[in-house]
Amino acid sequence: MKTAVGYARVSSRSQEDNSSLESQIQAIRAFAAENNIEIKSEVREVFSGASLFDRPLLNQIRDEIRAETYNYLIVYDIDRLSRDMVHLALLLNECERFNTKLKIVQGNYEDTADGRLLFSIKGYLAEAECMKISADNATSFIFFCSFILLPPRVLL
Repeated sequence: MKTAVGYARVSSRSQEDNSSLESQIQAIRAFAAENNIEIKSEVREVFSGASLFDRPLLNQIRDEIRAETYNYLIVYDIDRLSRDMVHLALLLNECERFNTKLKIVQGNYEDTADGRLLFSIKGYLAEAECMKISADNATSFIFFCSFILLPPRVLL
């Protein structure tokens, strides 16, 4: 039987408590069942999707992929795997090199030129969203600091 590891990720502890991890795992289980794939391991990680090498649980999965432990790596959506195009390309390459197919529950990205283009576009959108979140957070932080550190202005 075909075997898989299911990987679910959120970026913060507050998201960990809102059932997002569990809903990702439920969707991964349903996808596996529909495709006659046995889930050998389910991994839930709380870590930023903009990071790759600092994610201990994903790195453990990468070691297992290099050992050809699984036939499939199943994730809910591309942005749950990474929000960086270079990281996505590296992960996809590792999967291919070690005979592990990457399956995305929220998208059928066939191993064709069109499928890879769609995968790349979705990955680009995930990276762009991450950059926007970072910019919004920086703007909020600057506004907060200016409000706290500068004396109030009197409008004339």
